[in-house]
Amino acid sequence: MMKILSLFAATLLLAAQTGIAAPAPTQVTLTPGQISQNYVVAVDASTQALTITLNGSGGDLDLFVRYGTPFPQPSTAVSYQSVDMSTINHYAHYHALSSDSNESITILPGGRFPLQAGNWYAVVVNDATAGTGTGTLSATLSTSPPVGSITFDFDNPSTDASD
Repeated sequence: MMKILSLFAATLLLAAQTGIAAPAPTQVTLTPGQISQNYVVAVDASTQALTITLNGSGGDLDLFVRYGTPFPQPSTAVSYQSVDMSTINHYAHYHALSSDSNESITILPGGRFPLQAGNWYAVVVNDATAGTGTGTLSATLSTSPPVGSITFDFDNPSTDASD
């Protein structure tokens, strides 16, 4: 059974403990170099797969996910950039980076950072040098383990008994 959960926008002061329900799907709009707020997905012990997806356009939106504690957020109290893409990448347990703005991360119990009950945090970064990026951020939790598939093509002309 699949459950689509909306992501929750977490403020810096309340991020580790509570979230404010955001409308599903959650819209993200970022200027070049901008980092989104933390979004939190609460996962329970029955969850076997968590997929966080970003469908976007414009800019170069990249997706970062970590477990347990929120990503650091840029400070408005200083005149310099206190948190940048390198900082976010350092703290991330998972990241999806490409030259466009469509990213997806699936976390499983057998992963490098195993899926476990608790709060998973996601941030989006616009890594473009020019152009605003806009995207839709969503999370899917499954209580059934994913099933993979393997396809064998024995009719391929390059396949023979010596392979």
